[in-house]
Formats: sequence, C-alpha cells, structure tokens
Amino acid sequence: MYRVDAAFAAAGLAMLTLLWVLLKPDAAPAAVAAAPSGVSSSSGAAHRVAYISIRDGQHHSGPTLVQLRQGDRLTLQLHSDRVDDWDLPAYKLKARLQAGESRSITFTASRSGRFEHSLRRSGKTLGVVEVLPR
Repeated sequence: MYRVDAAFAAAGLAMLTLLWVLLKPDAAPAAVAAAPSGVSSSSGAAHRVAYISIRDGQHHSGPTLVQLRQGDRLTLQLHSDRVDDWDLPAYKLKARLQAGESRSITFTASRSGRFEHSLRRSGKTLGVVEVLPR
C-alpha cells in the first residue's frame, strides 16, 4: 500500500513540474513604477520613461502601473506587433501604433488621479498612469 501511495505522489509531483515548465509566464510580473531617468528641472520634477510591449493586441511586458508626481514628465515608449490606436483620454492623447515599430509619447503630468490608457481597436486596457499630487 505504501509503495502505491509513494508512486502516486511521485507521479503527481512529476505532473506538477511538467505543467509548471509548460505553462509558466515568459516574462516577470510587470513593474509597479517607471524608473526615473533623471531630474529635468530645479523644481524637482522628474522625467520618467516606461517601456511597454504590446503583443496580439494586449499588454505583453512592461509596467501596468506607472506612478509619478504632478509636474513630472513621462515618456511612454510603446512597441506593438500590429497596427492599433493608443489612447490616454484623461490627457486627450492619442497615437497610431504601427506593426513592428516603437512610438514615444511624452507629456507633463499636470492633473493628479488614476488614468487608464488603452488600445482602441483591440479594446484592451494596457495599464494605469497614477499621478500623485506634489
């Protein structure tokens, strides 16, 4: 009886290991905040850059939440494998993404709040830009 239980346990462990290897995500979880790339003025306003990869019309890699302070500048570097239209409605920003090309969108975070940015054709939300009051 003990050998049968041990055999089932070993088979179960082997199956779990195989499933983990086959189904594990190909990228690490998205970072929470964009890394600062330098201070842009004596007022302490920073310029942040977030790199976001889009595959098959949805978020593939890069931060899903970008946090910054009011007055900071943000550059979103978007790379898509297909044509789509990117949108950040709260700031009235739009951009056409071309397949296989990168697109940079830079703006100053003048309003505080949480703002979704998304793809219009696929209807998928890419993430949130969170602007904290200074």
